[in-house]
Amino acid sequence: MGFQTSLTVTIWNDYNKGTLWDTLEGEFNALRFSTRFNGGFKAATITIERDLAHVWLYAAIENLKRGRMFGHVEIQEEARVIWEGRIMGVGFDPSGISEELTLEALGYWSSCRDQWYDDQDAGNTNWAAAGSSQFDDVVKEMLTKSCPDISSNQDNIDSPGVDINATEAFHTRKYVQEHIVESSFLTDADGDQWYFWIYEDRIPYMKQRDISKVHWTVKRFDLASSRIHQDAAWWRNNILPVVGSTEGTEAAGDRPTGVPIRDYQTTVSAGTPTAEANAERDRILNERNQVQQSQRFVIQGDVKRAVGGMASVPKWRVRAGDVLRIEDLVPATVSTVVLDNLRTFFIVETEFDASTDQLTVTPDRARATISSMLVKQVALESA
Repeated sequence: MGFQTSLTVTIWNDYNKGTLWDTLEGEFNALRFSTRFNGGFKAATITIERDLAHVWLYAAIENLKRGRMFGHVEIQEEARVIWEGRIMGVGFDPSGISEELTLEALGYWSSCRDQWYDDQDAGNTNWAAAGSSQFDDVVKEMLTKSCPDISSNQDNIDSPGVDINATEAFHTRKYVQEHIVESSFLTDADGDQWYFWIYEDRIPYMKQRDISKVHWTVKRFDLASSRIHQDAAWWRNNILPVVGSTEGTEAAGDRPTGVPIRDYQTTVSAGTPTAEANAERDRILNERNQVQQSQRFVIQGDVKRAVGGMASVPKWRVRAGDVLRIEDLVPATVSTVVLDNLRTFFIVETEFDASTDQLTVTPDRARATISSMLVKQVALESA
């Protein structure tokens, strides 16, 4: 059974949008799309009734070897682009019982798994020989050399102030995704978490997690059946960094009366400078030296802007990187942002399902894993 939605899907030959291949609108059988940090636009599934002749245009067959694979997809709210990516999967039912076309698309973060990067290849900077260098310089070169589908606009790639200190970490042939998220350089000297993502117009961003304001609010009756569960298994207050196989210097946090010493060991890449390994240690200590809330929740009612939000807005506008508050769970003021694991959350993942008009939200402290493990799960293409 299909459903009507005001959202429109347009499909182009490539991101330069030279040729419009298709416009999908009206009644869909499925329309879901998601965002996630690291990464930005994550994945989309689009299913719509189409006859076999139309389906055939998308299929990679003998005389259409590409079909419409890697075509540019935009999901639009009138003139506003709310998701974009490229076609990575095409499906249909050959039995003829139903004539529907299913498209699976991934955001352009997935293109950072197209090509390798090794800083010893011709034309690349040998970062170990370069001496003092900043991580954002490495990221910019990797994108330029090995991610041609990503915009050349690098104005939003900020510097975490992390000196990679002549490391040989980039001597290994890896996808750019892996180089970015598997290093410890997304933690700055103050132990703050940084993220990398790609949203509209394929523009890359690398910035510190911003919790300076609340973007969206919901009330309890806007949630589907949910459960708040706090878990002390997450709580670790003595962190030991291991660089490769060498133990570093552990750090302990404050312990309330009655809380035992709870050790945790984190491994960072061999060759990581001591200062950066310690920054990663301190970030983990800061995040884990508290009780953990384990939850995802579903919004089925209204979402409002935190400031001046008298009217509701479409739930699909909420995305990873935003801050959301359940405003009537306990009294709170929008002017004070406290990520308290209970009512105010920095969002690391969203999924909107147009068939149910429901938004699933994953807050940044929802998974029992450190951030350096969480970001490794964002290998889009295999996800």
